[in-house]
Amino acid sequence: MSLHDLIGPQPLQPIELSRALGPDGVKRLLELIRDAYFDLVQSRKINRSMDENQITEELCIHIQKCQRLSGILPSVYVIHEKQDRTQAKNTEKAPTVDFCFRGEWRDDVYFGAECKIVEADNKKLCEEFVSNGVMRYVAGKYGQAFQEGAMLGYIRSTECEAVAAELRTRMEQLDGSPSLHRSDLLLPFQDYHTSCHQRVVGITPLFTIHHLLFLFAT
Repeated sequence: MSLHDLIGPQPLQPIELSRALGPDGVKRLLELIRDAYFDLVQSRKINRSMDENQITEELCIHIQKCQRLSGILPSVYVIHEKQDRTQAKNTEKAPTVDFCFRGEWRDDVYFGAECKIVEADNKKLCEEFVSNGVMRYVAGKYGQAFQEGAMLGYIRSTECEAVAAELRTRMEQLDGSPSLHRSDLLLPFQDYHTSCHQRVVGITPLFTIHHLLFLFAT
């Protein structure tokens, strides 16, 4: 199914991508990320020497592969290290989301995914996941014009459930006490959660984050 099939003719004005796709379309995007993760694990490409950007680049390649093989949303494209110029001021460097899905009609209409290495026993990494990931959406630094986005946690030595517990504790201390809720939407993938946040800046007062915790055991 193409984006055109879901929303009709190419819009003349910017449109919020997750709203255009609807819940079923967003689920398809998340399934692509999930399937790319499964494929990446089987490939055994990820090792402990790799940083966040290297892992994300490999994940994007596998998303493209899975999209090509499955034919899911062929008119939505994966962009690695997407700059959001709508938030840049003067000569300031535009905020860059790690990767996104975007339609072809405008470069500022996308569904973003921010990625972080995170471990349950590393306080600094857990805090950065929230302060430099979750809060960038809440503050409108990423996706100010949109109502949904994704956070991906790359885990290499601790359990996903322990990481989720650490993140839940930190997020519940934010304004509105948002919690992290496990969901079965992406089964057989079991480490998918959602959280809903009160935004500081944005087109909607609430912002939904889809959290996928990816364990790369080496």
